[in-house]
Amino acid sequence: MESRDSTIPPYECFDLDPLPYKLVVIPIRADVDHPEDLVRGLTERIDAKLVQVVDAQWIVGAKHLRAAVVETLLGDISGSTWIKNPSLRLLAYLSLERQLVEAIAKTGVKRGSQLRLVLCAVVQDESAANEVLSAVATSKIASVDPSGFREMEPEAIDKVAERFEIRLDILGEVPAEERVGALTDILIERMALLPYRS
Repeated sequence: MESRDSTIPPYECFDLDPLPYKLVVIPIRADVDHPEDLVRGLTERIDAKLVQVVDAQWIVGAKHLRAAVVETLLGDISGSTWIKNPSLRLLAYLSLERQLVEAIAKTGVKRGSQLRLVLCAVVQDESAANEVLSAVATSKIASVDPSGFREMEPEAIDKVAERFEIRLDILGEVPAEERVGALTDILIERMALLPYRS
């Protein structure tokens, strides 16, 4: 990840090793009356391999998001996908839910005012990131959140662990400064097993 001029709205661009793509992550804010209209309105403006808008409060951090995107794309390569649409499959991996209704309810966009959301786009190279940012910045349905994409605050870990049905006593044994990493590792392990769950 490289640093940018502070006058440029914040976004992050991550490698998706072992895949030859980049993940562009743009924090956005929006007033949402119709979630499907917001998602459709943004995704139609962006030329990318995969585009999705997710609820930022359930993203532990970049490692969590990257792992879900890699699992999503690897399913396309191997052909072992239980959900054909990669954007919807990403919601399943992020939420750890095989059922789309549950996945959307957990990590999808909901109705509300000034929601903190994250737009994820998979592109060929970092130069395409500016095009994605421009598409979001010029839309009338969402604005780029100037506070940027952040790792989850340690005090939010218990809430997230509960949401993902991770026993708090497991995390309780981990030192406070390592809880975000420990939760991320548990989520990634469960993502890998998700296609095989019944």
